[in-house]
Amino acid sequence: MHTHKNRSIKLTDREWSVVQLLAQGTVPGRIAEELNITDKTVSQYINTVQLKLRLENRLVLQNYLIALKKESSQIQHSMDAMMYSRVSPHGD
Repeated sequence: MHTHKNRSIKLTDREWSVVQLLAQGTVPGRIAEELNITDKTVSQYINTVQLKLRLENRLVLQNYLIALKKESSQIQHSMDAMMYSRVSPHGD
């Protein structure tokens, strides 16, 4: 189970797999191929995630995922910058 950090929403491993692929811009047909499930099953997972997150439609879900991905990327960039600033060029 995966829990979203800002909400107490629990996603199954399969729902999480679909969400991750969707966030990467993978189209549902390709998600179905990659996960070896039907297009209808992918749609059902997407609908379930939308309901769990209380999002109106797939476009809102995709925008939400893009925002999460961007936030995660910014956090990683900040962490990398902090680590880099702590490393002394003289190996101290």
